[in-house]
Amino acid sequence: MMKTIVRVASVALVSCLAVACGRSRVEYRPVETADCPAVEKEEFVEVMARSCRALLDFDEYLLVAANMDGYVFHLYPKAGGEKISVGRVGRGPNELVQVTDVRKYGDREFYAYDAHAGKMLWYHIDSVALGNANPYRVESVSVPDRFTTVYSVFGFGNGMRLYDGAVGLNSGLPLTRFAWVDGDGRVTESYAEYPAAADTTTMAWLYTVEPKLMAVSPDGEKMVVANAVFGAIMEMFDIGKGKIKRSAARYLIEPVIEFDEKSLRPKAGSDFVAGFADVCAADEAIYTLYYGEKITGYPRNKIVVFDWNGEVKHVYDTGCFNDHIAYDRKENCVYTVSLQEDGRLLILKYRL
Repeated sequence: MMKTIVRVASVALVSCLAVACGRSRVEYRPVETADCPAVEKEEFVEVMARSCRALLDFDEYLLVAANMDGYVFHLYPKAGGEKISVGRVGRGPNELVQVTDVRKYGDREFYAYDAHAGKMLWYHIDSVALGNANPYRVESVSVPDRFTTVYSVFGFGNGMRLYDGAVGLNSGLPLTRFAWVDGDGRVTESYAEYPAAADTTTMAWLYTVEPKLMAVSPDGEKMVVANAVFGAIMEMFDIGKGKIKRSAARYLIEPVIEFDEKSLRPKAGSDFVAGFADVCAADEAIYTLYYGEKITGYPRNKIVVFDWNGEVKHVYDTGCFNDHIAYDRKENCVYTVSLQEDGRLLILKYRL
């Protein structure tokens, strides 16, 4: 069923993008990384999991979302000490069937979106630190008629949510990339414009199937969206006061994908240049993990800091493969989840 939806969505987007974008081309400018300095790093802690869903920074803790030891959320005190694990997987009202998205809200709160169960669970970091696994609020997440599904949800304290990944095929309304949805499930603002492209099939893949990396600034005024593989395009949006307006776009690596004619999916072994591994947002800058090269063997990426106009501020060589990134504004450092060549999954600290 999912493959069918993907194919229909891709075909629909091909038609839409062909009209909206034509054959227009833009200039792609990769980040210059040849002479970037190595950045000081230190090993923070080893994560005893096969993979990680999210990494969030709080003043005293790092929060890792991963299925580990039967729990979902794991707090690592920055000052040292024992890991705190809470949140068992289950089908109860305060449990998660599966974690689709985990996001920070404000300084002391975070929420988890469970697309399978159609709900958001909100937590206080201080309660979690005391071993309390119960969320302080559980919200139902309904999918409006114009959407097929919701991949990511950004929650705000006033009951408003910003949806991503919803393709408008159900109602005959225009295709939608992002939408503001109120507490009653009504769409109050939507956004359907795509970046300019010469190859509409490629863009259809990038914006319906290929994972997108997204982050909202702590002040809730700005959003950054970037694609993970098959090239690199980064877009910045103003989202304050219930609007969605693209403020800037940075075209870094042109997406080139060899598709299977029947499935519209990339052929196995397609040669590609990867873009970003993750993005996180501060009010003043965007912190990214950037490849900018063909992925072979043990891939290594850089930390690239952009301003909100898409211009490069700093580039740092990490010397290893990093997957998730979180910015600590007090110490001006970033933490990453890093897969080592020996198979260990570490949290690393980089001082910028």
